[in-house]
Amino acid sequence: MTSLPLVLCRRWAGHNRWSKVRTVKGPRDADRGRLFQRLSLRLRAAVKDGGPDPALNAPLANMIEQCRASNMPKSSIEAAIEGALRPTASSPLLLQARAPQGVSLLLWVQSSDPRRSQRELSSILSRYGAALAAGVLHDFQQQGVVRVGRTDAMGQHVGQHVGLELALEVGAQDVREEEEEPSLVVRGGGIWGVMGQLWGSYGAAMGL
Repeated sequence: MTSLPLVLCRRWAGHNRWSKVRTVKGPRDADRGRLFQRLSLRLRAAVKDGGPDPALNAPLANMIEQCRASNMPKSSIEAAIEGALRPTASSPLLLQARAPQGVSLLLWVQSSDPRRSQRELSSILSRYGAALAAGVLHDFQQQGVVRVGRTDAMGQHVGQHVGLELALEVGAQDVREEEEEPSLVVRGGGIWGVMGQLWGSYGAAMGL
């Protein structure tokens, strides 16, 4: 007499759904993590440049608003600020490089070990025919862009003419009138001075 094994099969209804969730949610979480990492580095840089008090440090106050707009957790914002105050915190590094076809590169790096970062970036650049080089900075004109929202700090609507008026008031180099919001173009390192002048009136309505 021949006996046949009994095999019971059961289909799990939620398996396919979890597979889809994993496929979509995984990359989104990764993108979110990279965004928070970049924001944390910029927070630390702002703290090191102007101190940990947003009331006295306009760039830091602006960065905190950007973090909140990106739904970065409050605990992560506080951790980044506290981390910048530790003696072992990372420091900024500017590297200049030349790429094929005459392309000039400026690399802003935040690192706890600048020498190691420079070696690693030099190795990466060499793979693509580029190399660290001096004198590249002269190929660039440093500018900043301040975006002014359509409402001020009190929630009042800001008219279309506000861009030109603000440019004249704070000494901006140029104005870009766009549908969503005007942008002020500022030459050189003057962007933080412009941000400081505008912050009292426009507060959270500004962004870099």
